[in-house]
Amino acid sequence: MEKYKDFWEKGMYKCNKCGNKLFSSEAKFNSRTMWPSFRKSMKNGIRKKPDYSI
Repeated sequence: MEKYKDFWEKGMYKCNKCGNKLFSSEAKFNSRTMWPSFRKSMKNGIRKKPDYSI
């Protein structure tokens, strides 16, 4: 079972490797999946790139 699926404490989610702030707990919502879900990421916390592999 996913460790942070039912984790609702206030704070920041950070990258375990580099320490970048990824998500605020305020952006987390219950998506009824096995994974934690967030409405938005922290500015400059995540690099997004298109995936055209389909």
